[in-house]
Amino acid sequence: MAHRFMAVDIGNSAWKFGFFDLPALSALGSRYPYPIDDRRDTDETFPNLTAWLDGLLRHGRDEKLNWAVAGVNRRRVTSFLDWLSARRPNDGVIQIKTADVPMVNRYDQPDRLGVDRLLGALAAWRMVSRAVMVVDIGTASKIDWVDSDGAFRGGAIFPGPQTAAGSLGEKTDLLPQVNLDGSARWPAANTVDGILCGIHAAQIGAVSYCYRAARAKFDAQPPVILTGGGARNLEEELAGLIPGPVQTTRDLVLSGIFLTFLALNSTSH
Repeated sequence: MAHRFMAVDIGNSAWKFGFFDLPALSALGSRYPYPIDDRRDTDETFPNLTAWLDGLLRHGRDEKLNWAVAGVNRRRVTSFLDWLSARRPNDGVIQIKTADVPMVNRYDQPDRLGVDRLLGALAAWRMVSRAVMVVDIGTASKIDWVDSDGAFRGGAIFPGPQTAAGSLGEKTDLLPQVNLDGSARWPAANTVDGILCGIHAAQIGAVSYCYRAARAKFDAQPPVILTGGGARNLEEELAGLIPGPVQTTRDLVLSGIFLTFLALNSTSH
């Protein structure tokens, strides 16, 4: 087995690549985020990926890699696997599906659970080894609960900040598209600030609600682990609202992919 490993997380808004040295998960290696662009074919989507890989490989372009690919966009996953097969035919490649993740899954329809949610839950559980709330702020924001036995119990799904902003701009006559880099201020004295404030409040409010519900239902005061593109905007404020510890982990799903790869490899020998 090759001793260099690449995890690939294919989302609805971006591709993320995490480079690891086997066998220990100490920290993420170099990370290569790439935005989705539907205007280009997959062959043209990664003009810099080959050069990036060349800079990471110790023994040149022919060094063998292990790859594990997971994603919530099936078309893009298939396209990337085809691209990878054509570019690096000697590498080991697996596609991780929900059933592969080494975690008890108590979702009503386990095969309908997005693999990214279970991968993030696995990585969070391994970090704290106790009941934990996992908050992923992305195209769709997800708030998931892992119980004290390490089982995935489900959660909530709602529009992420960019999705909410885009929907307001598209579905209304007078509300503009906004740049989410701005700060949220309340009370907002103009429309743009009002949209920013409302979107931010919706994310914070959803997490706060789910946390209170978890405390009431499970009699727990769990840590909250934030991840996803919008996580950095929530950590400080949530820390003042939630009694449990709050921390941001940038690439939780990539870590979950790596942990799953290690589990699959250990069971195959």
